[in-house]
Amino acid sequence: MGKQFSSVDLWLLGVVFIWGINFSIVKTTLREMSPLSFNSLRFALAVTLVFGILRLTEKDLTVERRDWPKFLFLGFIGNTLHQIFFIKGIYLTTASNSALILSIGPVFVALLNVVFRLEKVSLFNWYGILLSFLGVFLIILGGAQGKGLSFSKEYLQGDLLTLAAAFFWSVRIVFSKPLLQKYSYLKVTTCIMACGTPFLILASVKELAHQDWSRVSFYGWLGFVYSFSLAIAGSYIIWHMGLKK
Repeated sequence: MGKQFSSVDLWLLGVVFIWGINFSIVKTTLREMSPLSFNSLRFALAVTLVFGILRLTEKDLTVERRDWPKFLFLGFIGNTLHQIFFIKGIYLTTASNSALILSIGPVFVALLNVVFRLEKVSLFNWYGILLSFLGVFLIILGGAQGKGLSFSKEYLQGDLLTLAAAFFWSVRIVFSKPLLQKYSYLKVTTCIMACGTPFLILASVKELAHQDWSRVSFYGWLGFVYSFSLAIAGSYIIWHMGLKK
């Protein structure tokens, strides 16, 4: 018998809704902020918020020394690289393209599980993987040839960057599971973000120095607050909660 729909599933549906809106909000906000300035600042604030929640809700903040390299790896791959490729990708493509291509993440998760022999994938899942890859391939091919739905050659680089971002996020999902069996989902979220955010800020120094903050409108800041508080801090916590369950 399959698992029953739970409150955690409801929270995860909320995350999907938040992220769905976030694509358009990020795309709009990037008209006023450079990609890496936007990303580094929102993660600096998001990790501060998540750490504050951790301090308020958990007494034990310790992490075994042998686990820090794992957190560092996940932070760099699943936070720094994922976010750099994601933000550059969405800047160079459309919000719709980005949302659609990132939806291939579960396919990468399944493939990683097979490659590293972590979970078995059924024949039905393989059909789904094949169809997903075919769909994204047609999107990117349409962009390369200037054909297809609303896709054009100018979006090709952004589409490929977004595809790489989906892969990096999948690595984070697959390899964070052992840590979630050992630590709380809140602690795992905080540690991964804390390990990845400094690298993200370092990669953003040049854009931060040239960012004209005076040109950011009220609505630009409103979108920024939505993105760092709900799409990052809140959603990352809920996502790891779902993985742990």
